Amino acid sequence: MDRNSESFDESMSSDGSFSLALEPVQHSTLYQSLKNPKILIDVTPTINKLKTVLASSMPPLINGEYFKMNTLERMKFALWNYRSERKFGDLKFEKQIIVEIPNKKWECDLIRIANWLLHSEHFRLLGLEEKMAIFKKIWMRWRKFEKWLISVDTFGHKVYKENVIVCSNYNAANLNKVQIDYSNITDRSNEEMNQLFGKQLWRMQREVAKPLAELSPSTIEMTYMLCQLVWNSLVRQMFAIFEKQMVVVSEWLIQQPHFRLLGEIERWLYFKAMWNMWRRFERFEMSVKMFGTRTVEQRKFAISNEQMITVGFHIDFAEITDIPNESVQEMFKNSMQKFFDQVAKPLLELRPSSVEMAYMLMTMSWQVAGKQVQGKVVEIGEQVCDELANNLHSYYLKEEMRSNYAGRLVRLMSVVNAVIKIHQERRKTMELARIFEIFKVEFSEPDIFDC
Repeated sequence: MDRNSESFDESMSSDGSFSLALEPVQHSTLYQSLKNPKILIDVTPTINKLKTVLASSMPPLINGEYFKMNTLERMKFALWNYRSERKFGDLKFEKQIIVEIPNKKWECDLIRIANWLLHSEHFRLLGLEEKMAIFKKIWMRWRKFEKWLISVDTFGHKVYKENVIVCSNYNAANLNKVQIDYSNITDRSNEEMNQLFGKQLWRMQREVAKPLAELSPSTIEMTYMLCQLVWNSLVRQMFAIFEKQMVVVSEWLIQQPHFRLLGEIERWLYFKAMWNMWRRFERFEMSVKMFGTRTVEQRKFAISNEQMITVGFHIDFAEITDIPNESVQEMFKNSMQKFFDQVAKPLLELRPSSVEMAYMLMTMSWQVAGKQVQGKVVEIGEQVCDELANNLHSYYLKEEMRSNYAGRLVRLMSVVNAVIKIHQERRKTMELARIFEIFKVEFSEPDIFDC
């Protein structure tokens, strides 16, 4: 465990390199030019080791009793197994901490956290790309939070009464007395660096360490909190999932000759009008295929081909809003219930074929886009819908040997209409959220996430 990570925020860039020196902030009282070039460290070997670990189908360090444990018990077993290997010795209170460039100790921590994650069966079900994406998002927060857990476990109420913290296996510090030297990683003065990061450290001590000390959580509770820290980052993961699904929708659209007749601007407006609705409808149909009756009975929803959630799943919205989680979840609770009742349930009963599903998605897309974009999209959309109706008629007669399909088609289209109606209701909710500034993030294309 590195002694000094609480004093500054390191970040791992997308190519796996650590960026240690801070970017100067223009128009800030703290702005000054760096005298020396930024230090960049190639951590490709460490990234390759991480990928090897995360690609494993089973975690290390298991025994015969392991398979009798539930998920939380396994995560606790892993956490305390790895922690026992590190054995905290007699802690020496440091008067000065020198911030070091990340070294082998950092790599050991990264590998330790990756191995711990592998004890989650749900995590192992993800592809390597998704595992790495999650790992990069959570490892630093996990590591910091675990350090405070260890501090509370070691010092109890002294953590906030005497302001002490565990820094490593052998070192501790009193926040009131310790001096932190940043000269190895920046040309800025220690006073400036303390001004930048001191508030964060004291806030963690006040808002994390003190409540933990007062609660005195058990080992299973500590494990549960660390697990929640991982999976509550779903909001960020969702944006990565959305990006992939946007590509899927755009590739699907470009297969259509009629869509290719549209101009570049019309295509973009068309896409923004329908992609989120298309994505959600397709995901519910996929959920029905994957989970059957459990989709409705247990409210299971496949957010991607590798991940699923249930309605009771907790999502932490803290990064995008200051509104309490319960209030944000309540905003969309009604629409999710409607999706299960008015979309998933009929899909479960109808079990549409791939041809019928394609018909529903295409009809819905052209109807919605035509209404919003107007012009050429409406004209082409009418031609498409006529052609699709003829194609579906031929399919029923030749493939299904079904001449009387009117009743089934009405039921299929009622599902489409339900999706459109729920989508419109969610758009109104999002519009109100924007008016009252519920969310503290903005998109360069705000209408692309209109529901």
